[in-house]
Amino acid sequence: FNPSVILVGVVWLVASQILLEPLLEMLPASATDNGHGIGRGLWAAFTAIVSAPILEELLCRGVLFEVLNKRWGVKVSILVSALFFGLLHFNPANAIVAVVAGLIFGVLYVRTSSLYATIIIHAINNAIAFALINLGMDDMSFAELLGGGVAYYVMYALSAVIFVAASVEAWFKVLRNRNKLEQ
Repeated sequence: FNPSVILVGVVWLVASQILLEPLLEMLPASATDNGHGIGRGLWAAFTAIVSAPILEELLCRGVLFEVLNKRWGVKVSILVSALFFGLLHFNPANAIVAVVAGLIFGVLYVRTSSLYATIIIHAINNAIAFALINLGMDDMSFAELLGGGVAYYVMYALSAVIFVAASVEAWFKVLRNRNKLEQ
């Protein structure tokens, strides 16, 4: 449990979602359902914020990643487990976001060698989404949430810098170093 890894993971994940928004807005409206069917009560909160992160991380990183890693290595394991994670999220908009999140979770799993960080980051992400749903803001874009204009473009540019910096750091500190160890 490393709070700095969790903070970086949450910020990296949110930045990726901001960057994906223009792509997701090009998808048909029916494909952008962000979870209206999950409900809003205590059971829905428990399912989205506690059960789903634990079960999905155990399945995708704990089992699938580990099985693939023994045979094909870290990069293939991260990619395939992320694609599988995307398939679990059904519709195209959720699947695209989930694949990118799965890549981030995979890198963080390799970096920490623990599911705790990925489960916590996943739970925080789901808690944010659940809060937006319950506040009636789930259909709003980041641009609408920020009032559009300059604030949105600054946030978008900042998200791009964060995403690129975190990805480069992941490449050099996690994936590149891991490749040297595997050779």
